[in-house]
Amino acid sequence: MSDASASASSSTIAEDNDDPTPTDLEARLVAAQQASNIITITLVWSLLVLLTTALVLNRFPSQTSNWANFLGLLQMGISCVQWFPQLWTTWQLGSLGSLSTVGLLVATPGTFVWIGSLFARVGWAGWSAWIVFVIIAAAQCVLLVFSAVFKLRRMRVKREAKQARVAAQQGGSDERTALLR
Repeated sequence: MSDASASASSSTIAEDNDDPTPTDLEARLVAAQQASNIITITLVWSLLVLLTTALVLNRFPSQTSNWANFLGLLQMGISCVQWFPQLWTTWQLGSLGSLSTVGLLVATPGTFVWIGSLFARVGWAGWSAWIVFVIIAAAQCVLLVFSAVFKLRRMRVKREAKQARVAAQQGGSDERTALLR
């Protein structure tokens, strides 16, 4: 067997093999490193918040409400950061993707019930406990509006395609038909 045919057959074998390529492995390693970094940052952050909360409760009990309000604002900001990419990507794709409209229809009223429940217990004074759920409910509502917009678009496109097919079958022309064929 010649060197050329041996290298050709080995490259065919390598192509047929399901082993990941070096770039696939590098991508997986980068993703694993990012996941590891995120987990580490999350654990360090959680420990820092836990220790600070313990310090505030034990050494500065008069500041507990301020600390809770700060954490509520922080949670609201993080929630916005969490939901914004989902909303942006959904709008850019023009599809909810794997998000379930039915699931959102069930979850959104539940979120409002939860907001009402928290508000009934803590009132305006405990706004930091329920404000993040207002953000979540608003994001869920936006996704439901997106879902309706996307559904209406699909229906319009189907209707226009059907009208174009009917016009083409009838051989007639209307304002949407090209004059020169």
